[in-house]
Amino acid sequence: MLQFEVSGFGVGAGDRRIVIDPWLAFDEKRSEPDGPDRWARIRNELAAADFDPAAVDTVVFTHFDGVGWALGPDNRTPGFPNARHLATQTEIDALHTGRREGSEGAHRLIELGLVDALDAGDIAPGVRAESAPGHSSGGVVVHVAGEDDDGDAVFVGHLFLHPAQLRAVERAELDEDPALTIATRRALLADAKARNARLYGDLWESPGWHYAP
Repeated sequence: MLQFEVSGFGVGAGDRRIVIDPWLAFDEKRSEPDGPDRWARIRNELAAADFDPAAVDTVVFTHFDGVGWALGPDNRTPGFPNARHLATQTEIDALHTGRREGSEGAHRLIELGLVDALDAGDIAPGVRAESAPGHSSGGVVVHVAGEDDDGDAVFVGHLFLHPAQLRAVERAELDEDPALTIATRRALLADAKARNARLYGDLWESPGWHYAP
């Protein structure tokens, strides 16, 4: 039996506050009766971690798979009202053509003018996006440069749904393009191992990271 959690990641880059994949609780929990109370607790936790939602300037979707808590419990109010929300044009196009079931709420973010197309490259100093197709055709991973002796961090989105896939890269039954997923995983693992980078998965149980095997 495999265990999963849902999470988002906060990255501080100077005075920048970046949230990667805002799956701060299960997507559907927003609409449950305790959704407002749950969001209030999440906001307090973010503020305590120096990621007050109003201070977050960038939200990165490694791919569209729901919208997480980028929308509040009413499914209309942005959870991070002052942030630019980044997704690749491929993901935005897939959303518009109805190929991202469960992510329809992202249309609200687009309607509010909060979404920009994300290109591979720098997001902020020391933070860059890299194309990582397979699980999703427009998927990316996010690299964050380590400080001092710390190795780099790589936020893998859903390229690896569970850390067991770090060793069983061929298990890709839930991916949009399994063969491409496997190739992308192998290339990423080889690079991460060469650089001693830590991999972070937003569905992985605590502590949420592993080294490449």
